[in-house]
Amino acid sequence: MEKQPKKSGRSGQVRISRIATFANWCITTVTGVIALAFVGLAVKDIPISVLSNANPDYIQIAILSVYISCWAYGTSIDTKVQGAIYADDPEGGRVRVGAIGAVALLAAISVILLLVRANELHFALALTAFTTIDVLGWLYLRYWLLPPIIKASQKKYDNEDDYYGQLILKKVTSQVIGNWKWHRQVVLTAIVLVMVAFAHDPQLHDVISNNVNRMVPSLPAGTTKALLPDALLLAFVLVSELWHFAFRLDTFLTIRSLNDMEEKFTLVPN
Repeated sequence: MEKQPKKSGRSGQVRISRIATFANWCITTVTGVIALAFVGLAVKDIPISVLSNANPDYIQIAILSVYISCWAYGTSIDTKVQGAIYADDPEGGRVRVGAIGAVALLAAISVILLLVRANELHFALALTAFTTIDVLGWLYLRYWLLPPIIKASQKKYDNEDDYYGQLILKKVTSQVIGNWKWHRQVVLTAIVLVMVAFAHDPQLHDVISNNVNRMVPSLPAGTTKALLPDALLLAFVLVSELWHFAFRLDTFLTIRSLNDMEEKFTLVPN
C-alpha cells in the first residue's frame, strides 16, 4: 500500500437516494401505524398502580415495545449504510411494486399481532406469519431488488478503480443478504414452533413449570406457567435483534476501519 492522503468522493447517488427516501418513509409510516395501534390496544389498559407488578400482560407489552423500537432503529441504520455505498440503480431509483406490497403486508400483520396478543394461540400463529413474511421480504431483497443495484455499484467501483468502495460494498452486501440470516431464522422458527406447541397444548405449561419448580423450589409453578409465553417471546426478540445488531456492529467497525485506512493509504492491484 502507498500513502495517499486522499479520500474517495463516493456517496449515495440520486437514484439510490430516491429508494433510501422511500425506505425511510416506509420505516416512519410502519412504525407510526404500529405505535398508534399499540397505544390504542395495549398501553391505555395499563393502570399506573400495577406497572411495578410482574403481570404477564405488561411484560408482553414491554417486550413488544422493545422489539418495535429495535426494528425501527435497526432498519434505519441499514437504510443509511446501504444508501451511502450503493452507487447506481439500473431502474433509475424507481420504487418497485413488490417493495410497496411487502411493506403494506408487514404493517398489516404487525397490527394483527397486537390485536390478537391476548390469545396465546392466535398470537403464536400471528408471530409465525410475521416471521414468515419477514423472510419472504428478505428473499425479495436478496434475489430481485438488490442484485441489479449491487452489480451496477460493483461495476462503477471497478471502472473507477475504487478498491475501498468494492470492499465496503462487499461487507454491506454480506450483512444485508448474507447466509447468516438463514442460521438466525432456523433458531427463530424453532422458538415460534415451541410457542405454537405450548399454546396448542396447555398441559405442556404444567409439565415445564412443575419441572422448573422441582429444580428451583423458590419459584412457584404458577408463576413459571404464567410467564412461559413471555419468556419464549423474549427469547425470540433477543435472538432476532441481538444477532442482527452484532452483524450491524461488525459492519460499522469494518467500514470505519476502511475509511480510516482510505485517508492514509491507497490500494493498488497486484
